[in-house]
Amino acid sequence: MNAMKEHDEIRQLLSLAAADALETHEEQRVAAHVRSCEACSEELRQWQEMGAALRRLPTPQAAAALVARTLAMAQAKLAEESERRFERRLLAIGVTFSWVLVALSWPLVAVSLPAPGAAPLGIVTVFAKPPSNPA
Repeated sequence: MNAMKEHDEIRQLLSLAAADALETHEEQRVAAHVRSCEACSEELRQWQEMGAALRRLPTPQAAAALVARTLAMAQAKLAEESERRFERRLLAIGVTFSWVLVALSWPLVAVSLPAPGAAPLGIVTVFAKPPSNPA
């Protein structure tokens, strides 16, 4: 590998090395390079100092009211999603029940239908011609 390319790749890993965020083989590459390169050694030292200074800073804490509001919103969202799941299950059960009811009652409907060519039930009385008066 080209020495300059290797140097540039190691420089990109220095901040991660200072944060102990490298895998073992990358850590070994950086350590070997830093032993022979004064510029990278100095940059790694600076990254390590910056990391140590950042760790000394106080960790900001969220306001209690904000935490309470966020928890309430999360709980409301979970309850809403739970209700939606329940409604979807209820709908699925209703649709399934309807299909089963139709499937089971279809033989009863098929038996009560008029024969082919006969007038449909109920229509005969509505559209039948009234009897004529022979007078």
